[in-house]
Amino acid sequence: SSLENVNLIVRKYGLLGPENWGEDILFQFRLENRFWNLLVEIDRKYRDKYREIMAGDEIYGEIQRAIDAAKERSGDLFAEIKACRQRKEPCENLKTERAEIGAKIKTLALRAAEERERVRAAAKPELEILEIARKEEMKHARQAIATEGLWWCNYNAVMDSFAVARSKAMKEGEELHFHAFDGTGRLVNQIQGGLAVADLLRGANSQVQVEPVQDGAWDHPSRGERRRRQRTRMSVTAYTARPSQGDEGEDPAVGKRIRRQLSFPMIFHRPIPSDAIIKMVTVKRERIGSAYRWSVVFTCVQKRGAEVEREPSPKVCGINLGWK
Repeated sequence: SSLENVNLIVRKYGLLGPENWGEDILFQFRLENRFWNLLVEIDRKYRDKYREIMAGDEIYGEIQRAIDAAKERSGDLFAEIKACRQRKEPCENLKTERAEIGAKIKTLALRAAEERERVRAAAKPELEILEIARKEEMKHARQAIATEGLWWCNYNAVMDSFAVARSKAMKEGEELHFHAFDGTGRLVNQIQGGLAVADLLRGANSQVQVEPVQDGAWDHPSRGERRRRQRTRMSVTAYTARPSQGDEGEDPAVGKRIRRQLSFPMIFHRPIPSDAIIKMVTVKRERIGSAYRWSVVFTCVQKRGAEVEREPSPKVCGINLGWK
Protein backbone atom coordinates (compact mmCIF):
# COMPACT_ATOMS: atom_id res chain seq x y z
CA SER A 1 0.00 0.00 0.00
CA SER A 2 1.08 3.57 -0.54
CA LEU A 3 1.85 5.73 2.46
CA GLU A 4 -1.37 7.66 1.86
CA ASN A 5 -3.41 4.55 2.63
CA VAL A 6 -1.62 3.33 5.76
CA ASN A 7 -0.80 4.41 9.29
CA LEU A 8 2.82 4.13 10.35
CA ILE A 9 3.20 2.44 13.74
CA VAL A 10 6.47 2.31 15.68
CA ARG A 11 6.90 0.23 18.83
CA LYS A 12 10.04 0.28 20.97
CA TYR A 13 10.80 -2.35 23.62
CA GLY A 14 13.59 -2.90 26.09
CA LEU A 15 15.99 -5.81 25.79
CA LEU A 16 18.38 -7.35 28.27
CA GLY A 17 21.85 -8.37 27.14
CA PRO A 18 22.02 -10.99 24.38
CA GLU A 19 22.28 -14.62 25.43
CA ASN A 20 24.64 -15.69 22.66
CA TRP A 21 26.82 -12.62 22.08
CA GLY A 22 30.02 -13.08 20.11
CA GLU A 23 32.84 -11.10 18.55
CA ASP A 24 31.26 -11.73 15.15
CA ILE A 25 28.39 -9.41 16.13
CA LEU A 26 30.84 -6.73 17.22
CA PHE A 27 32.54 -7.16 13.85
CA GLN A 28 29.24 -6.24 12.14
CA PHE A 29 29.14 -3.06 14.22
CA ARG A 30 32.73 -2.25 13.26
CA LEU A 31 31.90 -2.72 9.58
CA GLU A 32 28.87 -0.41 9.92
CA ASN A 33 31.10 2.24 11.46
CA ARG A 34 33.74 1.75 8.76
CA PHE A 35 31.10 1.99 6.01
CA TRP A 36 29.75 5.27 7.45
CA ASN A 37 33.25 6.76 7.49
CA LEU A 38 33.87 5.61 3.91
CA LEU A 39 30.68 7.36 2.78
CA VAL A 40 31.67 10.54 4.64
CA GLU A 41 35.12 10.44 3.01
CA ILE A 42 33.58 10.08 -0.44
CA ASP A 43 31.07 12.86 0.21
CA ARG A 44 33.74 15.28 1.42
CA LYS A 45 35.88 14.63 -1.64
CA TYR A 46 33.04 15.33 -4.04
CA ARG A 47 31.79 18.34 -2.10
CA ASP A 48 35.30 19.80 -2.41
CA LYS A 49 35.14 19.22 -6.18
CA TYR A 50 31.67 20.78 -6.27
CA ARG A 51 32.99 23.87 -4.47
CA GLU A 52 35.88 24.13 -6.93
CA ILE A 53 33.46 24.14 -9.85
CA MET A 54 31.21 26.73 -8.19
CA ALA A 55 34.13 28.90 -7.08
CA GLY A 56 35.30 29.06 -10.69
CA ASP A 57 32.63 31.72 -11.19
CA GLU A 58 34.21 35.04 -10.24
CA ILE A 59 31.17 36.63 -8.58
CA TYR A 60 30.02 33.54 -6.68
CA GLY A 61 33.59 32.66 -5.69
CA GLU A 62 34.16 36.11 -4.19
CA ILE A 63 30.94 35.90 -2.15
CA GLN A 64 31.75 32.39 -0.90
CA ARG A 65 35.28 33.42 0.15
CA ALA A 66 33.79 36.33 2.10
CA ILE A 67 31.37 33.93 3.84
CA ASP A 68 34.19 31.53 4.74
CA ALA A 69 36.32 34.36 6.17
CA ALA A 70 33.36 35.67 8.20
CA LYS A 71 32.61 32.21 9.60
CA GLU A 72 36.25 31.74 10.57
CA ARG A 73 36.28 35.09 12.37
CA SER A 74 32.99 34.22 14.11
CA GLY A 75 34.54 30.98 15.37
CA ASP A 76 37.59 32.83 16.69
CA LEU A 77 35.36 35.33 18.50
CA PHE A 78 33.35 32.50 20.06
CA ALA A 79 36.58 31.04 21.48
CA GLU A 80 37.62 34.46 22.81
CA ILE A 81 34.20 35.00 24.42
CA LYS A 82 34.39 31.59 26.09
CA ALA A 83 37.87 32.37 27.44
CA CYS A 84 36.66 35.74 28.77
CA ARG A 85 33.78 34.08 30.57
CA GLN A 86 36.15 31.61 32.21
CA ARG A 87 38.29 34.53 33.39
CA LYS A 88 35.10 36.38 34.43
CA GLU A 89 36.05 39.37 32.29
CA PRO A 90 33.63 41.61 30.33
CA CYS A 91 33.24 40.66 26.67
CA GLU A 92 30.37 42.82 25.39
CA ASN A 93 32.49 44.24 22.55
CA LEU A 94 33.28 40.72 21.35
CA LYS A 95 29.60 39.73 21.49
CA THR A 96 28.66 42.85 19.52
CA GLU A 97 31.26 42.14 16.84
CA ARG A 98 30.13 38.50 16.57
CA ALA A 99 26.49 39.58 16.20
CA GLU A 100 27.48 41.98 13.41
CA ILE A 101 29.40 39.22 11.64
CA GLY A 102 26.36 36.93 11.99
CA ALA A 103 24.18 39.53 10.27
CA LYS A 104 26.82 39.93 7.55
CA ILE A 105 26.90 36.17 6.95
CA LYS A 106 23.09 36.10 6.53
CA THR A 107 23.25 38.90 3.96
CA LEU A 108 26.06 37.21 2.05
CA ALA A 109 24.23 33.87 2.17
CA LEU A 110 21.20 35.44 0.47
CA ARG A 111 23.41 36.83 -2.28
CA ALA A 112 25.17 33.48 -2.65
CA ALA A 113 21.81 31.69 -3.00
CA GLU A 114 20.80 34.02 -5.81
CA GLU A 115 24.08 33.53 -7.65
CA ARG A 116 24.19 29.78 -6.98
CA GLU A 117 21.24 29.02 -9.26
CA ARG A 118 22.86 30.92 -12.10
CA VAL A 119 26.20 29.14 -11.66
CA ARG A 120 24.54 25.72 -11.36
CA ALA A 121 22.66 26.26 -14.61
CA ALA A 122 25.88 27.23 -16.39
CA ALA A 123 27.84 24.29 -14.94
CA LYS A 124 25.02 21.73 -15.20
CA PRO A 125 26.84 19.23 -17.50
CA GLU A 126 29.95 19.25 -15.32
CA LEU A 127 27.92 18.88 -12.11
CA GLU A 128 25.94 15.96 -13.57
CA ILE A 129 29.16 14.11 -14.39
CA LEU A 130 30.39 14.78 -10.86
CA GLU A 131 27.19 13.40 -9.30
CA ILE A 132 27.34 10.25 -11.44
CA ALA A 133 30.94 9.69 -10.33
CA ARG A 134 29.97 10.19 -6.66
CA LYS A 135 27.16 7.63 -6.86
CA GLU A 136 29.43 5.17 -8.65
CA GLU A 137 32.08 5.46 -5.95
CA MET A 138 29.44 4.95 -3.25
CA LYS A 139 28.30 1.82 -5.09
CA HIS A 140 31.86 0.46 -5.11
CA ALA A 141 32.19 1.23 -1.38
CA ARG A 142 28.98 -0.70 -0.70
CA GLN A 143 30.21 -3.68 -2.73
CA ALA A 144 33.56 -3.61 -0.93
CA ILE A 145 32.00 -3.54 2.55
CA ALA A 146 29.65 -6.39 1.58
CA THR A 147 32.70 -8.41 0.52
CA GLU A 148 34.21 -7.77 3.95
CA GLY A 149 31.11 -9.31 5.54
CA LEU A 150 28.57 -6.57 6.24
CA TRP A 151 25.06 -7.99 5.74
CA TRP A 152 22.82 -6.30 3.14
CA CYS A 153 20.15 -5.24 5.68
CA ASN A 154 22.80 -3.58 7.82
CA TYR A 155 24.55 -1.73 5.00
CA ASN A 156 21.19 -0.57 3.62
CA ALA A 157 20.40 0.92 7.03
CA VAL A 158 23.73 2.80 7.05
CA MET A 159 23.07 4.15 3.56
CA ASP A 160 19.57 5.30 4.55
CA SER A 161 20.90 7.11 7.64
CA PHE A 162 23.67 8.66 5.57
CA ALA A 163 21.21 9.95 2.94
CA VAL A 164 19.11 11.66 5.64
CA ALA A 165 22.18 13.16 7.35
CA ARG A 166 23.65 14.35 4.04
CA SER A 167 20.41 16.06 3.02
CA LYS A 168 20.24 17.87 6.35
CA ALA A 169 23.92 18.86 6.25
CA MET A 170 23.59 20.29 2.73
CA LYS A 171 20.54 22.37 3.71
CA GLU A 172 22.33 23.74 6.77
CA GLY A 173 25.68 24.21 5.05
CA GLU A 174 27.43 21.83 7.44
CA GLU A 175 29.95 19.02 6.97
CA LEU A 176 29.25 15.39 7.78
CA HIS A 177 31.49 13.99 10.51
CA PHE A 178 33.49 10.80 10.88
CA HIS A 179 32.42 8.53 13.75
CA ALA A 180 34.86 6.93 16.16
CA PHE A 181 33.90 3.35 16.99
CA ASP A 182 32.57 3.07 20.55
CA GLY A 183 31.00 -0.39 20.47
CA THR A 184 27.54 0.80 19.46
CA GLY A 185 25.64 -0.41 16.43
CA ARG A 186 22.41 -1.85 15.16
CA LEU A 187 21.12 -5.01 13.57
CA VAL A 188 18.41 -4.41 10.99
CA ASN A 189 15.97 -6.88 9.48
CA GLN A 190 13.98 -5.63 6.50
CA ILE A 191 11.00 -7.96 6.18
CA GLN A 192 10.37 -8.35 2.47
CA GLY A 193 6.61 -8.53 1.92
CA GLY A 194 5.94 -7.73 5.58
CA LEU A 195 5.24 -9.94 8.59
CA ALA A 196 1.90 -10.38 10.35
CA VAL A 197 1.95 -10.10 14.15
CA ALA A 198 0.46 -13.58 14.50
CA ASP A 199 3.29 -15.01 12.40
CA LEU A 200 5.85 -13.14 14.51
CA LEU A 201 4.49 -14.74 17.70
CA ARG A 202 4.30 -18.26 16.30
CA GLY A 203 7.84 -18.18 14.89
CA ALA A 204 6.79 -18.45 11.26
CA ASN A 205 9.47 -16.04 10.00
CA SER A 206 13.13 -17.05 9.80
CA GLN A 207 14.41 -13.51 10.43
CA VAL A 208 12.56 -12.51 13.61
CA GLN A 209 10.69 -14.49 16.25
CA VAL A 210 9.08 -13.41 19.55
CA GLU A 211 7.66 -15.87 22.06
CA PRO A 212 4.08 -15.04 23.16
CA VAL A 213 3.69 -13.37 26.57
CA GLN A 214 1.68 -14.92 29.37
CA ASP A 215 -2.03 -14.18 29.82
CA GLY A 216 -2.64 -10.96 31.73
CA ALA A 217 0.64 -9.37 30.60
CA TRP A 218 -1.15 -6.15 29.62
CA ASP A 219 -4.32 -6.16 31.69
CA HIS A 220 -3.55 -7.82 35.04
CA PRO A 221 -4.61 -5.53 37.95
CA SER A 222 -1.17 -5.85 39.60
CA ARG A 223 1.56 -3.77 37.98
CA GLY A 224 4.26 -6.06 39.35
CA GLU A 225 2.50 -9.10 37.96
CA ARG A 226 2.09 -7.40 34.57
CA ARG A 227 5.82 -6.68 34.46
CA ARG A 228 6.64 -10.30 35.30
CA ARG A 229 4.33 -11.67 32.64
CA GLN A 230 5.65 -9.26 30.01
CA ARG A 231 9.06 -10.96 30.08
CA THR A 232 9.61 -13.05 26.97
CA ARG A 233 12.35 -13.89 24.47
CA MET A 234 13.16 -12.57 21.03
CA SER A 235 15.46 -13.90 18.33
CA VAL A 236 16.67 -11.85 15.35
CA THR A 237 19.01 -12.42 12.44
CA ALA A 238 22.28 -10.57 12.95
CA TYR A 239 23.64 -11.48 9.51
CA THR A 240 23.93 -14.35 7.06
CA ALA A 241 27.15 -15.72 5.60
CA ARG A 242 28.30 -18.45 3.28
CA PRO A 243 29.90 -21.33 5.21
CA SER A 244 33.55 -22.04 4.61
CA GLN A 245 34.49 -25.60 3.81
CA GLY A 246 34.48 -27.73 6.93
CA ASP A 247 32.52 -25.25 9.07
CA GLU A 248 30.39 -26.87 11.72
CA GLY A 249 26.75 -26.67 10.72
CA GLU A 250 27.55 -26.21 7.05
CA ASP A 251 24.53 -26.69 4.86
CA PRO A 252 25.18 -29.18 2.05
CA ALA A 253 23.04 -27.17 -0.40
CA VAL A 254 25.22 -25.21 -2.81
CA GLY A 255 25.07 -21.48 -2.15
CA LYS A 256 23.05 -21.90 1.04
CA ARG A 257 23.86 -19.19 3.61
CA ILE A 258 24.09 -19.78 7.34
CA ARG A 259 21.86 -17.50 9.42
CA ARG A 260 23.38 -16.08 12.62
CA GLN A 261 20.61 -15.61 15.16
CA LEU A 262 20.96 -13.46 18.28
CA SER A 263 18.59 -14.07 21.21
CA PHE A 264 17.49 -11.64 23.92
CA PRO A 265 15.27 -11.57 26.99
CA MET A 266 12.62 -9.00 26.01
CA ILE A 267 10.21 -6.77 27.94
CA PHE A 268 7.08 -6.85 25.74
CA HIS A 269 5.35 -4.05 27.69
CA ARG A 270 2.61 -3.23 25.15
CA PRO A 271 1.01 -5.12 22.25
CA ILE A 272 1.53 -4.46 18.57
CA PRO A 273 -1.88 -3.99 16.85
CA SER A 274 -2.99 -7.40 15.63
CA ASP A 275 -3.73 -6.14 12.10
CA ALA A 276 -0.38 -4.36 11.70
CA ILE A 277 2.20 -5.59 9.21
CA ILE A 278 5.81 -5.49 10.42
CA LYS A 279 8.15 -4.04 7.80
CA MET A 280 11.39 -3.60 9.73
CA VAL A 281 12.91 -4.72 13.02
CA THR A 282 15.92 -2.80 14.35
CA VAL A 283 17.95 -3.91 17.36
CA LYS A 284 20.13 -1.15 18.80
CA ARG A 285 23.10 -1.20 21.14
CA GLU A 286 23.62 2.26 22.67
CA ARG A 287 26.42 3.35 24.97
CA ILE A 288 25.29 4.79 28.32
CA GLY A 289 28.37 5.85 30.27
CA SER A 290 30.58 2.79 30.52
CA ALA A 291 27.72 0.33 29.90
CA TYR A 292 25.50 -0.55 26.95
CA ARG A 293 21.72 -0.53 26.64
CA TRP A 294 19.82 -2.70 24.18
CA SER A 295 16.43 -2.02 22.61
CA VAL A 296 14.36 -3.14 19.65
CA VAL A 297 12.14 -1.06 17.37
CA PHE A 298 9.35 -2.58 15.26
CA THR A 299 8.33 -0.41 12.31
CA CYS A 300 4.87 -1.42 11.08
CA VAL A 301 2.11 -0.28 8.77
CA GLN A 302 -1.63 -0.53 9.30
CA LYS A 303 -4.40 0.15 6.82
CA ARG A 304 -5.72 3.67 7.29
CA GLY A 305 -9.09 3.80 8.97
CA ALA A 306 -8.29 0.96 11.35
CA GLU A 307 -8.38 1.93 14.98
CA VAL A 308 -4.97 1.78 16.62
CA GLU A 309 -4.98 -0.55 19.62
CA ARG A 310 -3.93 1.26 22.76
CA GLU A 311 -2.57 -0.15 25.97
CA PRO A 312 -5.39 -0.27 28.55
CA SER A 313 -4.74 1.88 31.60
CA PRO A 314 -6.81 2.71 34.69
CA LYS A 315 -8.01 6.26 35.23
CA VAL A 316 -5.51 7.81 37.62
CA CYS A 317 -4.46 11.26 38.72
CA GLY A 318 -0.83 12.22 39.32
CA ILE A 319 0.23 15.04 41.67
CA ASN A 320 3.73 16.50 41.49
CA LEU A 321 4.85 17.25 45.06
CA GLY A 322 8.24 18.58 43.96
CA TRP A 323 11.68 17.06 44.36
CA LYS A 324 11.64 17.52 48.14
